[in-house]
Formats: sequence, structure tokens, C-alpha cells
Amino acid sequence: MNVLRSKFLWLLVCIAFVTCIITPQIASAHALNGTLTGKYNYSVERWRPAVIYYLKKWDVYTKEREGRILNIIKHESGGDPHNSRNYPHVGLVQFKPDWDHNYSRAFFEKRNMGHYHVDNRKSGRWSIWRIAKVYNKGGVAKIKQHWGATYYK
Repeated sequence: MNVLRSKFLWLLVCIAFVTCIITPQIASAHALNGTLTGKYNYSVERWRPAVIYYLKKWDVYTKEREGRILNIIKHESGGDPHNSRNYPHVGLVQFKPDWDHNYSRAFFEKRNMGHYHVDNRKSGRWSIWRIAKVYNKGGVAKIKQHWGATYYK
């Protein structure tokens, strides 16, 4: 009986091992290894094309940065650009009021940023443009400075 049980457990271990090796794993956001290429719910995923576009526009695109920004969006606003659950922080990535966010309607139109808001932080495309600009101007250190609480989630 013990021999049969031992062989059965060995078989389960082998099956589990082979499954992990052969079956491609779904990538997910993981704080320790920085692999952030997973899929998110629709509210977050709808911003992926804009994230890619603005990271490339600022010449700072990497797959990891794409994932980092989507992960920040997920944790800060859930993908709702009008979210202000951490008032006075507002927008996709919860900008504070002291961020320069008073760009004109002409600025938005010239850059195809979509719907204009007097408080630019409520514009999803502006938020993504701005966080991509932070990557360009200050690198990962500035991203961690402003979004450290959600950078590693």
C-alpha cells in the first residue's frame, strides 16, 4: 500500500513538473522580478495602445515600462481617468494638484489627446503622456519617487 501511494505521489510530482515546463505560463505583474506583461481588465487594457504610443513618442518604450504604467493605472485608478478616490489626487495615475496640468485646448488638439478637460489630470491620454514624459526626463528613479507605493505591486 505504501509503495503504491509513493508511486502515485511521484507520478503527481512528475506531471506537475512537466506541466510547468511545457505549458506556457500566463505572464503576470510580479513585484520581485519586474515582469509586468500580464493582461488586465478592460478598464485598464483600453489604455494599453496609448501607453505604447506615448512611451514610443518619448523614446522610452520597453515592454516592462508598458507593464509598469498599466500596473500603476490598475492600482491608482482602476482605469477610470475621473477617479479621485485619493483626493486631491486625480486621474489615471493620481496626479497631485501641484503637477503642471493647465495645458490649453490647443495643446490637446495639436497632439490628438482626445477630450479636453480644464483639469488636465482627468484626461486619460494626458495622464499617460505625462507619466511617459516622467520616464523620459527623470527615468525610473522619478517614477519610483512619485509612484513608489504602486510601482512594486
